[in-house]
Amino acid sequence: MRGAAATDKRIEDRAARQARIEKAAEQVFAQRGVWAATMDEIGRHAGVSKGALYLHFESKEQLYLMLASRALQELIDKLESLPAEGKGFKRTRAIIETYANYSVSDPARFRLAGAWVAPDWQLPNSEALAEKYAELVRKALRLAVEAFELGKRDGSIHEHLDTQLTILQFIGGMHGVVALQAKVLDPPEQAPPQLDPQLWAGLVKQPNDPAPNIDHKSIVTSYTELMLSAIERH
Repeated sequence: MRGAAATDKRIEDRAARQARIEKAAEQVFAQRGVWAATMDEIGRHAGVSKGALYLHFESKEQLYLMLASRALQELIDKLESLPAEGKGFKRTRAIIETYANYSVSDPARFRLAGAWVAPDWQLPNSEALAEKYAELVRKALRLAVEAFELGKRDGSIHEHLDTQLTILQFIGGMHGVVALQAKVLDPPEQAPPQLDPQLWAGLVKQPNDPAPNIDHKSIVTSYTELMLSAIERH
């Protein structure tokens, strides 16, 4: 029994250590981007040595792809649980709102799910997980394309809109909003110029507060409604 108990304890310790590594990696990748992040930094955040880190993952790319695939699968599960009835615009709205809500509820995981649009990274063909992640990207896009094309056919979405461009514009814009939110959380002295209230003073007439509203949820909601109003055909 002692031997079995010791084995169970080692398995439990290993699982707990891997969970810490994965949580730390999510935060480091979200804050630093994949190229700037290092295994040393992830190890420090997880409280493990670099050697212990490599016992769980062969490379930074493998760790990143595993987390990205899991985050994207989580998003796909949400999208696939949406009602499959109604006009195309209704379905498209549900997809866009689900995507937007995911960015608000877990920005770090949302950025991982959208690794394929990250400006500092490309899918490494050498990693076996790359094709799995690429297939998940296709699956997520297929859901959006099907709803959007249905809307163009049933007249609820402007038929002149280019499906690919419109979907990519929304995805790119949403990731830009999340990147802006990451800057909002930086110390004030590190804030970029676009978040300086003095830059906006007098440009936007708001009697009580001349600064732009930089609350993440408000920005996401506003951007989502802007996109939806642009595609809906009344």
